[in-house]
Amino acid sequence: MTSNIALYVLIAFGLAANWKAVVTSLGSWVILASVVIIIVYIVLGWAVAFRNQQAAITISMITAMRFTPIGLVVISTVLHNQGAYRTPALLFALVGTFVPLAAGVEIGRFVSRSRPEPASGARAAAGAPPAAATPQQAT
Repeated sequence: MTSNIALYVLIAFGLAANWKAVVTSLGSWVILASVVIIIVYIVLGWAVAFRNQQAAITISMITAMRFTPIGLVVISTVLHNQGAYRTPALLFALVGTFVPLAAGVEIGRFVSRSRPEPASGARAAAGAPPAAATPQQAT
């Protein structure tokens, strides 16, 4: 949890330090390409285990959340922190944070809506009182 917060803080600092380059990249295809890549990751992760819903959800979310800090470290060390690589990587890290989060929220809503409610007969068989039961009044 704290490593995620640290990642978000570092992404914010990186965006602030490269704000001019980020603003000029907003008109480019970087954000659209990032969204498409992340959606492809989600679909491929789902395809691995589509018969088991819980595994498919887990794998698709893990594949969508790529490990961007390694990419940022490689850019800062091997590529000598060149802005041509750093700015798209920062935008990808930003998009790669919010798209899987939004997809996870929507998948959670879909799964919770598609789960059937237990029938009243199933409750009675389990020994639980019916939901509409009222206490008997003495006369």
